[in-house]
Amino acid sequence: MIHSLSSPANSVALRKSTSTPRDHWPKCFSVLMAGGGVPGGTVVGSSDKHGALPQTRPINPTEFAATIYHLMGIEATSDQRIRTFVRDSLPVRELVS
Repeated sequence: MIHSLSSPANSVALRKSTSTPRDHWPKCFSVLMAGGGVPGGTVVGSSDKHGALPQTRPINPTEFAATIYHLMGIEATSDQRIRTFVRDSLPVRELVS
């Protein structure tokens, strides 16, 4: 069960459970990338004031994977072994030149 932000029973936004600490914030997370051609100091997207939901520029895991493969010089959409996971996702344009 997902509790709303206004739920008096739970002051933590979007927690699925109050008994397990590992299931919180399932819709929003941070990633730090360095080296490999990633432009330094780049910030892509933002979260809401609770850090619970993407507010701008949400990126899904397949886009993130496509970005890593691109930075490694692997064309993810043409390699059948990788395409199964990445599907038609493109690299995050802000992180690739």
